[in-house]
Amino acid sequence: MAVLTTRVLQYRSDNGVVKDVTLTVFTPRKTDQDDWECGFQFSPPPNQRTIHVRGVDAIQALLSCLTVARSYIEHPTEERSSWQGMVHAGLPRFAEKPEAYQPPTVPPFEENPGGLEPLAVGILGCPDETGRARALALTVYKPLRADDGTWKCAFVLGSPVDEPVRHGMGDDFIEALLDGLALARATYEAMIPEGWEVPLSDEFLEPTFLPYKEGRSYAMEPTSDPDMPDFSAA
Repeated sequence: MAVLTTRVLQYRSDNGVVKDVTLTVFTPRKTDQDDWECGFQFSPPPNQRTIHVRGVDAIQALLSCLTVARSYIEHPTEERSSWQGMVHAGLPRFAEKPEAYQPPTVPPFEENPGGLEPLAVGILGCPDETGRARALALTVYKPLRADDGTWKCAFVLGSPVDEPVRHGMGDDFIEALLDGLALARATYEAMIPEGWEVPLSDEFLEPTFLPYKEGRSYAMEPTSDPDMPDFSAA
């Protein structure tokens, strides 16, 4: 398995000692069941087994992987894990979107520099002139480290060839990726006419499978898909 990225977390053990723990996330891959899986592991110990989480496409598998990873590092009754002072390792959780939720501002377009490496593509539903659903591709590129040390994750809705891109930002690969996907959701929802809903279909990825953000916190809405794991109670 190819390593996609790593993040060094802090975890406080039962005796109160805080130690570094490395989260390794592997590149999503297609399975022989025609879905996708993404694996992760924590170390030490060095022989920690790899946990695989599945999704209907690479985006869903990757997001579910990060969310399940959080459930593995969380303590059931105490806040013991952190990253940059944020509890629960700065990873997404399963949670219903609050009624008073305000979406983030859609970032402006930036020139496509070319040479960006696609990480994953998802197909969303978008209404055509008659209101029928048509396919709209969401292309997410591998986050890159900027000259100032921050990370940027480019994404585009529509044809990715030489199209201007929007960016999510973060202090590492994972945060930039989550930010990019959350902003992709906000961008998509701003495009869709009020009241229009994508029809339930295996053809389209539901926008609720993309994360939403509040500050630097990211969450996934609990899934009703019987083929997907739901760790909302973890």
